[in-house]
Amino acid sequence: MTDAGGGPPAAHPDSLLVRPDGSTVWLKVHRCVWSGRHAPNSLDSVRECHRAGVARAEVDLWLLRDTDGIIDHDDLLHRPGRGNLRAREMSRRDVLRAPPDAQPALLSEFVDVVRRESYPTRIEIDIKDELPWPPQRVDEILGLLAPIRERVTLAGCNDETLRRLAAADGQLSIGFNPAFHLDWVPLHRRHELAGTAGPDGWLNRTGQQSLSARLSVLRKLVPAADELHLRLEAFEHLTIDAATDTVGQLHAHGWAVDVWTLDTGMTRWRARMNAAVAAGVDMITTTTAPNLARAFRDGAPSRPVGPTGGSAAMPTGRARRHSPLRENR
Repeated sequence: MTDAGGGPPAAHPDSLLVRPDGSTVWLKVHRCVWSGRHAPNSLDSVRECHRAGVARAEVDLWLLRDTDGIIDHDDLLHRPGRGNLRAREMSRRDVLRAPPDAQPALLSEFVDVVRRESYPTRIEIDIKDELPWPPQRVDEILGLLAPIRERVTLAGCNDETLRRLAAADGQLSIGFNPAFHLDWVPLHRRHELAGTAGPDGWLNRTGQQSLSARLSVLRKLVPAADELHLRLEAFEHLTIDAATDTVGQLHAHGWAVDVWTLDTGMTRWRARMNAAVAAGVDMITTTTAPNLARAFRDGAPSRPVGPTGGSAAMPTGRARRHSPLRENR
């Protein structure tokens, strides 16, 4: 399951972890922050990931009011002296008229950059819009993405948007973040889900109590999803509460498992990284991929295969269905 595809070209050794048995955990570069020299979600950061040979990366997408979208984690366009505009309020023209230092990249510009790069980094496009995309916008965005369709995974929390995307293109790689339906929130943040999170911290809108029943509900929400993207804390508590092979059950439903976001410097980050790897996750989303990879290599036992002195095969195409919850996402 963890070896999702194979073959050349080789991926940068700092964009993956290799377990003692030789299986791979892909490090998904959060907001395309690789070296830290470029702004997150910028075209320069996208180029850097490709030219470094990063296996997997991620950017954020908001639809604009009329056409196109912006690649940005926040949906605000800052206009000096004129106030701010939210993505759903701004037009493509508004973006192009913004001062260069306040101008987010357009989706169309992102596509143009990616299609010119030879290295096939797989990029997750994290759909930030909480409301479902209208069918005509689904068709428009898929048309924009057509030149790089084989290189992207479209993901997000809105299951209706994801179903519409899958219906429009049955071969599209889809990732599902189930945070609107199943999530765990630490005590100091439970006010963010007032009225929805129970005293145990769980937001559970599936209507089910057992793990298997909850997973069945999530699978029916987005049947086409080949990846499940779980907030790190939610994954950890799911594993504790289930007291079973959580990743095995997720794999049995046909999902590759991505946990987000795990960075060096976080509380107990080494132990949490090692636990996620040992649990069998397929991907870890991180803003500190090189540091995470080096720390893992430094602390790992000797193994028959690994990235030291060489590199690993880059995953190509869609994750295999039957082979292998939003913090700063």
